[in-house]
Amino acid sequence: MELGYIGFEVADVEAWSRLCTDVIGLMPAAENTDGSIGFRMDERAQRLFLRQGGADDVCALGLCAESIDEYTTTLARLAANHVDTETLSAAVASARGAERGVRLSGPYDVPIEFTTPLRPADVPYAPPYPGEDWLTGNLGVGHVLLLVPDKEVMSRFLCDSFGFRYSNTGKGPWNGVEAAEVDFLNCNARHHSLAPTTVGERLPKLVGHFMLERKSVDAVGLTYDRARKAGLHVTNELGRHTDGALSFYAQTPSGFDFEVGAESILVDDDWQVFELTSYSNWGHAFHPAPPPT
Repeated sequence: MELGYIGFEVADVEAWSRLCTDVIGLMPAAENTDGSIGFRMDERAQRLFLRQGGADDVCALGLCAESIDEYTTTLARLAANHVDTETLSAAVASARGAERGVRLSGPYDVPIEFTTPLRPADVPYAPPYPGEDWLTGNLGVGHVLLLVPDKEVMSRFLCDSFGFRYSNTGKGPWNGVEAAEVDFLNCNARHHSLAPTTVGERLPKLVGHFMLERKSVDAVGLTYDRARKAGLHVTNELGRHTDGALSFYAQTPSGFDFEVGAESILVDDDWQVFELTSYSNWGHAFHPAPPPT
């Protein structure tokens, strides 16, 4: 299984489109049949999509099966756990780049879509910045940090319903929060694809940040330079996470952050879960966003 795509409902689609292409370096895809706008990171039809709307938050976490057998088995597990699902229309499934899929709400109304394996696009992949490749494949797009009132409820749901596993747990200071509690969950060799997080109160958005992973540190640095040149608010300077990733964070037009990094740890069946008390080995200096004017 993989976190195959991420969808966001955003008020300013134009500003987001400039961010995705000019700064992050995603390839625009054709407008989808459901009205959303897709972006590519590799040979898949799309890995991120934008939908016009006022939520300015995540609207789809696209969990994608590795095979039809895994898709069928997982649907059976969802049914056994009494999780209600709604079949995606043919148009929506096609827009996601899948043969078929379902939609469901996780705890705290976290929007999840589960699909068959993603198909390759008909058009060859042509990134805006050749040579700045993304680490995707069966590892998926990267990860999403979810802000929820009780991380254990969310984590238990993902493990019981979709077979996620713990890579690490953590409790420590992050971005002005004295004790941010995080569960780092994997569904393949990527250290974490979803990270339910509790910060002591329910924040207005579900997404804290999303991370996309480059294949090289140089590509991270080039993205950082473009973010600076574009005048984006850099929330966290370059730094090295305890999961190995060298990364930075900057603010999206919707107010939450994107992270671009490289060199994250991969996990395997012999991985031993342990608790983190710090989320960075060095760097990631925090700059609070200025208050809205």
